[in-house]
Amino acid sequence: MKLTFVHDGTLKYDKEGNYYGTAVTPYSLSRYKYMSDDIIVVIRTYPFKEGESRDRYMLIPSEYKIQHVSNYMSVKGILFDRSKVRKELEETIRSSDLVICRFSGETGKIAADICHKIGKPYIVECVGCAWDSYWNYNVKGKVIALYQFLDQKRLIRKAPYVIYVTDEFLQRRYPTNGKWIPASNVELLPMNQSNLSNRIHKIKSETSKPVLTVGTAAAINVKYKGQAYVIEAMSILKKEGLRFKYQLIGSGNKGYLYNIVKKYGVEDDVEFLGTIPHEKVFEWVDALDLYIQPSNQEGLPRALIEAMSRGCPAIGSTTAGIPELLDKQAIFMRKKVNELVEVLRRMVNPSVRLEHAEKNYNAALRYQREEIYARRNKFFDMVMKENKLR
Repeated sequence: MKLTFVHDGTLKYDKEGNYYGTAVTPYSLSRYKYMSDDIIVVIRTYPFKEGESRDRYMLIPSEYKIQHVSNYMSVKGILFDRSKVRKELEETIRSSDLVICRFSGETGKIAADICHKIGKPYIVECVGCAWDSYWNYNVKGKVIALYQFLDQKRLIRKAPYVIYVTDEFLQRRYPTNGKWIPASNVELLPMNQSNLSNRIHKIKSETSKPVLTVGTAAAINVKYKGQAYVIEAMSILKKEGLRFKYQLIGSGNKGYLYNIVKKYGVEDDVEFLGTIPHEKVFEWVDALDLYIQPSNQEGLPRALIEAMSRGCPAIGSTTAGIPELLDKQAIFMRKKVNELVEVLRRMVNPSVRLEHAEKNYNAALRYQREEIYARRNKFFDMVMKENKLR
């Protein structure tokens, strides 16, 4: 069976023709090998810049065939490349037996529309909300947010099969008439009770710690990730004598956030760590006292689940699937700095962090690889059986 996976992310390639990814990795692609060993990945690709580090990238095995798709979201792309992209996608889709279309990106939506029109079996992976993404991006985004929301709603409603990364949020916002399951995209390390034991020991042995280290893993050049709210909240608490060290990992230019840091006078309290390899993220989390997911737009944040799986206390905004993960005492209204301040103030108490460490670890157990893969594979079996693909 020939399977095509359409993704709106990017891959980098070197002079030897090898591809490397961050969001798309050998781990994330391996789940589709349950259905097929003949997999085409349709995605935007770019060459590495001269001297660019590859430390944060993972090599994509050559068994996956990579098909480049043009970046048509610029003015030039919309005018000249969109129809070309659609034509190229249709050629690939017609020669495939099954297509995986990941939303809320544009390429995945085009692929789903083509599949529906030509009667090709397809599965939609609903990983985010178009409304939240565009509305919280910039002024131009607000102009097209309603159209993008309705377009995503239309395509998912008529999709024959949908995999949602949330348990409730995306299902309510983008219901389908097709068959569906909840299945997060998170790829956790094997969970061990020692993760929680180590966290409990860390909290109990540092009860008088003068400065708590908190962190967020997200792109630092995307305003809707919400790090600016944390920086402002830190400055307020600093005046009360409560000190935090804020570590940010993620790609992008730090210019916007660094201006926020200077505005609130917390230059000595914020560290931009850049991107780190995925396998090192868990070590970074283990050294934190608290993880924060302050986003205005999300699906079900994988970084938050990863932190929870290590027994790390965590707080998050009311965005998307975040309240499905955390205790309500760890939730603050998105964009409301005063509520974030209150939750941070509460988390200074070691006994509160101990309570949330245990709650988070137990909540993360249901996102273990074995459980998610079993549910997803059962769904794949149904899709293949109904379409006589196996």
